[in-house]
Amino acid sequence: MKRISCLIFILAVCVCSTVSAQVRTNPQSAIRRGAYLHRTFGSSEQPALTADSQFSKTDVARIRVIKTWDLGVFSGGTYVELSDVNDFGFAVGTGDLPNGETHSLGVALFGPQKGEWIDLGTLGGPIPGGYDEPILKVSNTGLVATHSITADGHWHAAAWTQKTGMFDLGTLADIGFTEYNSSYAAAVNRSGTLIVGSSQIEVGNWMMAPGYPTAWTPSLEWRHGQLSVVWKIQKLDITGMEDFPYWVAWDVNDYGQIIGIAQNADMSLVLPVLWNPLPHGRGWKLIQLPVLPGIPYQMNFGINNRGEIVGGLNSDTVPWTPTLWKPLNRQRDAYGPPIILKGPEGYADGGWADGINDLGDISGVMWGSAGQQAMLWSSDHPGPSQPLGFPGDWSLAWKLNNFRIAVGGFGGGSCVANECGGASQFH
Repeated sequence: MKRISCLIFILAVCVCSTVSAQVRTNPQSAIRRGAYLHRTFGSSEQPALTADSQFSKTDVARIRVIKTWDLGVFSGGTYVELSDVNDFGFAVGTGDLPNGETHSLGVALFGPQKGEWIDLGTLGGPIPGGYDEPILKVSNTGLVATHSITADGHWHAAAWTQKTGMFDLGTLADIGFTEYNSSYAAAVNRSGTLIVGSSQIEVGNWMMAPGYPTAWTPSLEWRHGQLSVVWKIQKLDITGMEDFPYWVAWDVNDYGQIIGIAQNADMSLVLPVLWNPLPHGRGWKLIQLPVLPGIPYQMNFGINNRGEIVGGLNSDTVPWTPTLWKPLNRQRDAYGPPIILKGPEGYADGGWADGINDLGDISGVMWGSAGQQAMLWSSDHPGPSQPLGFPGDWSLAWKLNNFRIAVGGFGGGSCVANECGGASQFH
């Protein structure tokens, strides 16, 4: 991850300054996700649960790393960071090209093209390095959700398949909300049937722009004499929270549950939220997830098909801390308070959780006196995390698949670039 991508919000830099000072094994580690700081309006404050308070220390599933990947960087580039991998071993992320532009990239972990980087292209415009690096997700159908610059210089949500290449998903301006003229696709579910993100009032950088949470749904239409898949944008429900201008939907599962965050006008508070699908395709209903009292920044980043949600929290006095929300009923319209996930000895200073698969494995990062490493927890036995065994001196993990392969980035060791794409499979 390039250092400049971690400086998107001045507020984020202030909040995370102590973290940056502590984590020296990776000088670029000051959190891209953490740059999107948000709020807790109207949320239910509940007492903290920790892994130790709900589970015994002996209730920790041990793991064994069975394979690691050093995927290097795109030819001629200086860094790559992988953000997702599907169940067929196709991984996606971002990295720079020889010309310095930041592009969406893909790489296969298996098969005849394993280890060969693919440039997923752009929507026609040049993409500068640094500020607008997207966090990509890929479905099991090979559909990738990302964003790019159009030929006329606007940031638009985009998707990619091997057959179509990259194509424009459009903005809310396309359906009459003219001021929302940029957009960002943050995630696609594993089945490839739903894309989520946000549409912004373009002010240069998508993370600094007021935005509205959005979903894109597919339909079949005749175009140019053939039946084609057409993705249509729609607004997500923000009933009761209309006064909050900053939104993004981060992730979505195959049941249509969407998670996201909302931020108040002065960027002082973050609220984690959930949208549950309504019957008969009538949209989604907004639900506020429980939060811990006195913590202004509480975010959710990943959801699995069991409805379990992971993320992180942070304040001026509390370092970045990984969290887990678990549904309390089969309807998934009520959740318990966030469970705090801990790090092992030497990695207890901070971290966050980003990915969770359908087995309940959780991927993320922790740092401390021993450095910074990609970590793994379990939602069934959320005791102290365990390192994922990425190659190199430091590492971080984003998403993971149902075959227990986690992807991310690492530096040092066999990586001769600023950051290399890495993966680890565990048992």
